[in-house]
Amino acid sequence: MNLIDSKSFQIRDFIDSVCDEFNLDKLNKDDYLNSIQSNLDDLNSYHHNLNLSRNKLIRSVKHAEIKHTQITHELTLNFEAVGNSFLDLENSISQVGNTTLNIGDQLQLFSDDRSRALAARDLIQHYSALSRGDSSKLDSLRKSPGKDNRMSCAFLLRRLSAVSAVVDTPNAKSTQNIIEKYCEKFEKDLLKLFDKSYRKGDPKMMAHCAQTLLAFNGGASCMQVYVNQHDFFISKDKIGLTSSDPSHHLDSNLWSSISDPDVQPPSNEPSLTALVNEIRNTVEQEAQIIQAVFPNPAVVMQVFLQRVFAQSIQTKIEDLLEHSRAISNFAFLRMLHLSRMTISGLVDDLKKFDTLSSSIKSMGSALVAPGTFAGPSGISMMLDQALDELFVPYMEGERYISLECQSLTELYAGFLSNFTLYHNSAHGLKSTSVLDRVVSQLSETSTASSSAAALLKLSGKNDEINKELDENDGKLSLNVAERMLRWNAESVGRCIDLTLSNNLSKNVFKLLQTLAESIGGSYVETAIDSTIYKIESSKYDVPFESLEICSPADLITQLWQRYAATTIIPLTNNGAIGMKRELAVFANNTINRLEVKLNTILQKLMDVTINYLGSCLQKQRKGDFRPKDDDTSFARINTEPCLLCCQVLSSARDYAMDSLTGSNLDKFLIELGVAFHGLLLDHLKKFSVNPTGGLMLTKDIALYQETITNFNQAILKPRYEMLRQLGNLFIVRPEVLRAYMRDDVHLSKLDPAMLRPYLSQRSDYTTSLAKYLDKELGISTTSSFANGGNLYKAAWATLNNPSSSSIPVTRRGTGDESESVKEDQKPTPPRTQLQRPKLTSDGRKRPGTAIGGLFEQLDTLNMGLGLKTDDDGNDKETSQKRAPAYLNLQNNDQDKNNL
Repeated sequence: MNLIDSKSFQIRDFIDSVCDEFNLDKLNKDDYLNSIQSNLDDLNSYHHNLNLSRNKLIRSVKHAEIKHTQITHELTLNFEAVGNSFLDLENSISQVGNTTLNIGDQLQLFSDDRSRALAARDLIQHYSALSRGDSSKLDSLRKSPGKDNRMSCAFLLRRLSAVSAVVDTPNAKSTQNIIEKYCEKFEKDLLKLFDKSYRKGDPKMMAHCAQTLLAFNGGASCMQVYVNQHDFFISKDKIGLTSSDPSHHLDSNLWSSISDPDVQPPSNEPSLTALVNEIRNTVEQEAQIIQAVFPNPAVVMQVFLQRVFAQSIQTKIEDLLEHSRAISNFAFLRMLHLSRMTISGLVDDLKKFDTLSSSIKSMGSALVAPGTFAGPSGISMMLDQALDELFVPYMEGERYISLECQSLTELYAGFLSNFTLYHNSAHGLKSTSVLDRVVSQLSETSTASSSAAALLKLSGKNDEINKELDENDGKLSLNVAERMLRWNAESVGRCIDLTLSNNLSKNVFKLLQTLAESIGGSYVETAIDSTIYKIESSKYDVPFESLEICSPADLITQLWQRYAATTIIPLTNNGAIGMKRELAVFANNTINRLEVKLNTILQKLMDVTINYLGSCLQKQRKGDFRPKDDDTSFARINTEPCLLCCQVLSSARDYAMDSLTGSNLDKFLIELGVAFHGLLLDHLKKFSVNPTGGLMLTKDIALYQETITNFNQAILKPRYEMLRQLGNLFIVRPEVLRAYMRDDVHLSKLDPAMLRPYLSQRSDYTTSLAKYLDKELGISTTSSFANGGNLYKAAWATLNNPSSSSIPVTRRGTGDESESVKEDQKPTPPRTQLQRPKLTSDGRKRPGTAIGGLFEQLDTLNMGLGLKTDDDGNDKETSQKRAPAYLNLQNNDQDKNNL
């Protein structure tokens, strides 16, 4: 069994395994052979019989296939015969059908001819009867009950009217008049029936009357009756409240604040919103009735909506705008924008009724009411046209944007009136503010008196006429600028909603110009001009408080620039070619104009300060540095001019620290320190100094150095250290002068000839001492500095006049003699203005330039004074790397050229 179950079963193995148990010696082979032979015979017999049966079946299958083939062929022939028979039958039927169709066409032609003949006969009979004054037949048809009779009468009367218009007979005119009167009577009867059915609420009869009138004359009279009799146009509380006093129905809270620019504009007007909601509900209800009654519902809906816009909406809008115009132009613009947005929302909601289907095409002619539009978009076109026509009187051409700019000008003028009056009074001038001019113009007409009153109220003049102006009225305030920008942003928002896209960039540009004229010209520039006037008119002291204007003026300019870049310029992307660049150029010019004025303040204040310091130094007495041993002045710590100058410098530092930041502060203090350093160098050459006075001089110089150290400007430290060492020349004994001048860090770098003017002021300076110093120090009698080294004068002239020649320097040779050489002439960069980052055409910032060539000129001065060191270079590099704070004074000529 295991062998049978095995997958590798073999017959030989199976037989061997079975036979292993038997003893083949005892097996009778003959019996087995006989049995096998008998079985083989039987198997052969069975095989023979099976072959016979199989052959017999094969012959039977072949015979059946032949018979099946014959039957299939016969059936195919029969089907083809039947198909041919059907084709013949179909052809016969087609011939009969064609003949029948020809007969039907002929019969239809005969029927149409007969109908036209009968209609013509009836038309002629009725016309002939009416010409004789007999309308009995027509009356019987008109009075007959049934909708079909009314429809037949309508068709007949329409044809009679057409015939009477072309017939030319002696009495045709009288017949035409009779037909017209009869048509009017028929129309009136149908309209009465329609009105009666309308009042009873019978839509089926109303639909019949409308269908009949449509077939009769286009149905225009039926539409007018339906619209005119509608309760919406009869009730006075639904047609815009057209009473003699429209303000009686207005919201007092809204109208009391609509002219206040600091209050958010109203989002809705209660009476207008109520009217719009009533229109929306009424149209939604009437759309179902019109759809069920009229065969041309789209046309009827257009007539109904035209009446709504012409009577209800237009009347309400005119009342609201008239009332707002009486308040101020600003209130008028707010109400205009509110009305336009409210009606636009209503129009969008009503456009859904544009899907009303019209069956007017089934009547055979496209008879529509005048002023309506045919087609699937007729209602939408009518609504858009009605919306435009509603606001054309207020927005046509340049009316809207001109009024918007005028309103902004009035608001700004009223808001800045006290500011302008203060600065005019500060100059002793007659008040000529924009507000006074605007109010005087408005007050010339009685219709604009309320606008003038609104401006007076905004400026505060209405409440406190006699209020005295104080200093705060003339200061720049970031809050004032923010309010002005917020008002302008509201105008820009209205402009976006009320202006066509192709005019948007031009209009917002005008709004930006209006803002620039007010916030830049009337506000910032007025304050700057007043400050410049104050600086120029100062006589007895230095008005360092003038620096206080720099920070708010810069912040306001930055705010305006950011507003233009983020709000206005993006709106010009789809405008005319070049508009965006023109706007960017205008913004840059505005900023540059303010920058020039701010630089003028710094420059004039610097000039006044230097002149004042010079006048303080001129108070130095000749004997201050030559005191006698018993002179009580020696008890003083410092001289009076020194105290005055240090007081001025400290005040300048304090005000500059409060008003300037970043590189502006550094450069202002550096220029002041360098200029005062030059004054001191010239000052020390004018006074004779004895040993006791030298101590007084060193005390003054020490106080100067301490004061300048408080400037926290590393570039000034070596200059005043050199000044201190220069002061020590007056107290050093003559025998150690040579060693002191050779070993000192700063004096050793200078040409000895430069020190002669200072050494000559020593009280012990004699001819022998001069010859000794000339010999020991190698000072040549032909040196350009031998009789009064003017190196600093030349350097300072270069600093203040960039167009002047470079500073002459002296190069020492290997021997005792030296020769004076002159540096190569190098072009000095011009003195540029403090500039703000500029706007490119895409609204991005570009850094401006600094006080032109200051560090370059200081480098030249350092070389002449022997103060050019590695530390100075590092300090300069560090100063240049500082982040600009208030006017971004980094020098970037490449960006400037790219703009």
